Amino acid sequence: MGTERVKLGERSRGRPTDRPMLPSWTTLLDLALFIVVVAMLTVIFSPVVLRPLYLPEVGDIATRDIKADRDILVEDAVTTKKRRQEAAAAAVPVYDWDPGVMETVARRIGEHLKWLDESRGAAVSRLDWDKLRDTFSERIEEVIDEQAFSALVATKDLIGLSNEIGAWLTEHAQIRVVSGPEVLNDLAHNPFVIHSMGDEEIRTSGSGAAGLMDLIGMRRMLEKSGEDRFTHLPGVMRKWIMEQISVNMRPTLVLNLAETRTRRELAAAGIDPVFYRVRRGQLVIQEGAEVTDAARLKIEALNQTRWTGKMALNLMGLAMALILLMWLGRRFLVTTSADFPRDRKTLYILGTILLITSLLSSLIFTMGQGLTDFFGLPARLANYLPITALGSAMASLTIGARAGIPGGAMLLGAILSFLSAMESDGGLPIFLYFMVGSLAGGATLRVCRKRYDVLISGFWIGLTQALAVPAVELLSDRMPSLDWLAGGAVALTSGMLIGLWGLALIPLFEYLFDITTDSRLLELASGDHPLLKSLSLRSPGTYHHSVMMGNLAEAAAESINANPLLARVMAMYHDVGKMNKPHYFVENQSGENRHDHLSPSMSVRVIQGHVKDGVEMVREYKLGGPILEAVTTHHGTTLLQYFHNRAVNQAAKRGEKIDDADFRYPGPRPQSKEGGILMLADSVEAASRTLKTPSPAQIQSLVARIVASKIADGQLQECRLTLREISRIEDAFTRVLTLGFYHRRIEYPDQVKKRTEGARHHVGHGSGKPVVPSVARGG
Repeated sequence: MGTERVKLGERSRGRPTDRPMLPSWTTLLDLALFIVVVAMLTVIFSPVVLRPLYLPEVGDIATRDIKADRDILVEDAVTTKKRRQEAAAAAVPVYDWDPGVMETVARRIGEHLKWLDESRGAAVSRLDWDKLRDTFSERIEEVIDEQAFSALVATKDLIGLSNEIGAWLTEHAQIRVVSGPEVLNDLAHNPFVIHSMGDEEIRTSGSGAAGLMDLIGMRRMLEKSGEDRFTHLPGVMRKWIMEQISVNMRPTLVLNLAETRTRRELAAAGIDPVFYRVRRGQLVIQEGAEVTDAARLKIEALNQTRWTGKMALNLMGLAMALILLMWLGRRFLVTTSADFPRDRKTLYILGTILLITSLLSSLIFTMGQGLTDFFGLPARLANYLPITALGSAMASLTIGARAGIPGGAMLLGAILSFLSAMESDGGLPIFLYFMVGSLAGGATLRVCRKRYDVLISGFWIGLTQALAVPAVELLSDRMPSLDWLAGGAVALTSGMLIGLWGLALIPLFEYLFDITTDSRLLELASGDHPLLKSLSLRSPGTYHHSVMMGNLAEAAAESINANPLLARVMAMYHDVGKMNKPHYFVENQSGENRHDHLSPSMSVRVIQGHVKDGVEMVREYKLGGPILEAVTTHHGTTLLQYFHNRAVNQAAKRGEKIDDADFRYPGPRPQSKEGGILMLADSVEAASRTLKTPSPAQIQSLVARIVASKIADGQLQECRLTLREISRIEDAFTRVLTLGFYHRRIEYPDQVKKRTEGARHHVGHGSGKPVVPSVARGG
């Protein structure tokens, strides 16, 4: 019984095997499901490549570090705008000069005087003069003083006066008049351009006021000049002339708004944008620093440039990474884990666990980010909240401890830790944190005898994660602080969430995939189950045999690190099919053997029928796959030897031959280690009842013969039991039978009875063979 893992009953090279193999992903169904899983995971973790960066307000204190994930040029819009405003303001304003303003004033005054000169000859009476005065007032748009009107009417040469006024105003036509003193002061200190008839005159700063005058100053200057020029006119007439000039006078130098605006826009457009250069990996803002305009501007630019064609490439990269991880993970399990189940259902369970854990972790991480932001906590604390370890814990519980460690902690743990670390942007330190939690999840939830064991497992996962927090902080170059305690509390909370979600998901997985967890096994092991109650009432001998057999199977499973609870429950239900015809089985007989009146072939059908009946009962009560395996494989393809011998003897008398296959159970042979243990325990417990005065040596010899016969018959080829494990199972059987079932008792005189010679022939348990001394019944 060496230590090497030699498979029992290994088939010769080249001989085909009927062992179920891992399905190929190349089948259409598997390929489609694989694509669906990858697509869903890509969608779940798409925020990793699509989400905008954390964007604090200017003046806030940053709660996390932000680094640039690519090289970009960020326009400094504020500085650019300021420089363009400065350039626009520095653009020289353009003023249009109209030297014909004085001519226009003189022409309007001359038109008034000419009209008056032509109209005054028609006036004869006083009434006519009053009417003429009113009409003249309407023409000049003001009420003319009566004395001034009389002076004008009395002037003989109004046309000459008009020409004189025009000549006088023309003398001042070259003076550039602006609207007010403010404009005059501005032009005196700033350069400007004078535009006239397509020509431009540039005035520089400091000399621009030469030849300029504001409107008020121009009026005063003309008033003084008119007093000197028109001394021969009455004062009221000179006053009227000055009033008309003042009314009709307007600036001759006016700002050209359109041209000035155009030149300013051109000047602003000539200023190139100002850019910040941000390199990949550069720290844009550090946790604890005040957010500046420049920092926010860079973050906004990084967010804006994320929504480009690069997004599709990032999603494609994420999908490719998932494909590689899942495909290589499958190959790793197939080639390295002998205990890993090779059926489709296992792969579907792993895929479902991967999807559910990913979705829950992403949602919880998002909620954690919101909570840390709401309470003003460091944003990195949310990294410790995702329930990534739920994947390995659920794999260990649903697939089994033997497959759960490599299948959960190493495969799902690695994939989920990678995805969660990428989602939280925590790098290698946070990947270490998630991986530690996943390893703890796969190790602590191997056995779940009670529902609260899931919560206890969650606590240990959380505690393990909390112990990993200081390592993560130190690897991230953070010195000891109170944040370490907060991180530990968040990690412990994550573990408790794992326990709660585990409790919620276990019934769902049991229902969807027809799996039987330890907690479900405990429910099945309860004597209150209606199927066990019926078995104990209708077939008490079978029930007692199942209980004794459960003790054997449990001890054997413990000896080889299989699932002892599963082995016991499989033993409890393996013969439930005998309830339909209990008296055809020896453990329930108390008198006549009904097989004495049946042909061997008919007896075989009756005996084999308990397997079919058991399958129907298991499916009716939805007991799960392991119980179904117990019912169908506990006999394997064993030959019903007693009935076979009877049939051979009867056929020989008739000169006929029989087919051995008709006298074998339909199988299949045991597929799991627990199934192999169940077959051996069934035969050993039944055969041990034939020992009259059992001794340890006899029990050991009996167990060895039973096991050897099963190996020789090839019944253990497919259950992956090794020679070393077979040896330990034999030792466990011998120990339990010696110490538990058949220990020595004192015989009292009144209990000694005369032993009958010979043995009664009973139908053997399970196989239907008669019971003879020192011969195993093979059931």
